[in-house]
Amino acid sequence: MTGQAGDDRTACAALTYLAEPADPVLGELLQVLPPAGVLAWIRSGRVPGAASDVLEQAGAAGLRPALPRWRARLAGMDLAGLLARHQDRGIRLACPGDPG
Repeated sequence: MTGQAGDDRTACAALTYLAEPADPVLGELLQVLPPAGVLAWIRSGRVPGAASDVLEQAGAAGLRPALPRWRARLAGMDLAGLLARHQDRGIRLACPGDPG
């Protein structure tokens, strides 16, 4: 995978491990940033300008407990290893916009 599309696919995979299914805060972030942008934001711990208004309107208070939880999970994640094990088991990564 190369370029922005590959970065977004890798970020989608990482985000599935960081947040709970249907996490409303993550969902709001993904409305204003691409997956790679959300992951970069989590790594940095700083709210990107494009997301700040949306987060304020959607209840930014939910962000305060989510960020440290996501950052802790990210720090301990071996994404390449996880993806390799899934591929070995025949599990395919499906991202929004993928066929099927």
